[in-house]
Amino acid sequence: MRSQEMRQAALEYLARGVPAAQLRFDPQTGLFLSDNGGWAVTHQDVILPLALLYQTAGTQYRQNPGVLSLAVRGGDALRNQQDQEGRFEFIKPDGSRWGKTYMCWSMYHWVEAYGLLRGEMDPQRRARWEAGLRLCFDGIIGELGDDPRVHNINCWHGMALVRAAQLLGENSWLEAGKRIIRRHVAAQSPEGYWEEGAGPTTSYNLVYVHAIGLYYWFAGDESVLPCLERALDFHLRFTYPDGACVETVDGRVRHHGSCFTMGYPGFLPFPAGRRLVAHLLGRLALDRPDGAPSPYLAPVVMHLPDGPQEPIPQEKRDFVCVHHGRALVRRKGPWFYCLSGYLTPTEGIAEFSRHRWILDRQNYLSVWHERAGLVIGGGNSKNQPEFSTFEVTSGRVRRLQADEATVQADAERDVLKLSYGDVLCELSVSAGGDGQLELAFHVGRGPDERVKVTGGFTIPALEGKTLCASNRDAESTLDSIAQTGLGWPASTSQRWVQLGRLRIALPADSGFHWPVYPYNPYAINNAAAPAQAVAVVSFPLAPGGPAKKFRLTVTDVPG
Repeated sequence: MRSQEMRQAALEYLARGVPAAQLRFDPQTGLFLSDNGGWAVTHQDVILPLALLYQTAGTQYRQNPGVLSLAVRGGDALRNQQDQEGRFEFIKPDGSRWGKTYMCWSMYHWVEAYGLLRGEMDPQRRARWEAGLRLCFDGIIGELGDDPRVHNINCWHGMALVRAAQLLGENSWLEAGKRIIRRHVAAQSPEGYWEEGAGPTTSYNLVYVHAIGLYYWFAGDESVLPCLERALDFHLRFTYPDGACVETVDGRVRHHGSCFTMGYPGFLPFPAGRRLVAHLLGRLALDRPDGAPSPYLAPVVMHLPDGPQEPIPQEKRDFVCVHHGRALVRRKGPWFYCLSGYLTPTEGIAEFSRHRWILDRQNYLSVWHERAGLVIGGGNSKNQPEFSTFEVTSGRVRRLQADEATVQADAERDVLKLSYGDVLCELSVSAGGDGQLELAFHVGRGPDERVKVTGGFTIPALEGKTLCASNRDAESTLDSIAQTGLGWPASTSQRWVQLGRLRIALPADSGFHWPVYPYNPYAINNAAAPAQAVAVVSFPLAPGGPAKKFRLTVTDVPG
């Protein structure tokens, strides 16, 4: 996909979301509402793609008065929602209240929409928008102070201050924004990510990449390019072939099955980055947008340069990478898997155990298949042993997170070794030429004979998925209000379970349970929705005993 084709693909994808924006628009208030009638300030971010569609040739919405009306009335609504200090009350669509904020995403999208539409506004409306934007960005300057901490929100504030300075002529904002961006560039790990929870978070890393990428295009500051190139390398390794983020190394966010749309402006300066964006746009084209057009695609239309592209791992069927000795990713035929050795350091365990937004780094495996998507994994949780690859208990001491980790790539099998105190646990993965993949769990003999070790892995399993098992006479469907548990007598010769296309051959003593719900920091009561439920396979492991092995097969037809 060449640059012009990429721009057009992004533009058309944005245009496909306009009917959803029209349906969600409340003509009385100018707010874009959720299906349930709820509202969050970020719903107004749609005014940027609407403004871009109005001003850009290539769709039926060029110079469309209806689209212009949606965009400017959406901006009017933002002004109406501001308090005297320019802030917004962050109310989520479920009605939960999260306090007053200068919502960083919305403020950038608002000021960028202003830049596109100010020539279309009457003087009174334009002055009212400017007053609201000045109130907001002056407030951001006051809130950040002289020494803002490194954080994804502050990174966006820095970028937006630079853009607002360019559009509204405030040099004090410009210098403050540049200082903030430079601080964030300097804080990046050499491994290509920004720490949150003492390690990477694939999803939030894209927030930094997006902001610093936009800053590059606004300011032309080439000093940020090495930082963006390191981040690109990180995401080339930790992006599934279907465009979703690899959640296994993420200490904040669980798996989202959709192709990500944030981060593109930070990838566009590089040949491999442009190829990654082209690959992601191709994946997006396979799906219908689930709502109003995403503002995060607008930079592809606004900033994509012409230039060559380079091959990327997502388009290969055979590659392996050990990322700085900390995590391994491998594609072998239809399989892709990740073994994570990113751990919460000992000094961070106490701090993060009560931190709302930081998850336990406890789930070190994910497996993806080209016909079934993510079949093993889904990410971490908090204070839940069901989500731990190994649970090690000695007396009253229980460890869900490993203390040390090493990863090793080998032609025959890839190995992750995890230490839990004095107990060494091992997980190996091998994909054979027969289309199967084998997982093997083993525990070395430790000095404490009382130690109890349980191994396990999670299976993303949506409600309604077909379930078959060797100890059941008929198939069933998963029901979020019906507990399903499976066990096999010791005398059973064949033990297997099949969820949709995934079939797993199980060793003795294995158990299967569904649904298990993860901790959800984004809900006010931490409750996960049915779509976030997983199935859990668990099994005892005898220290010094034989490995427990699981054979995974993806069938052509769901069971």
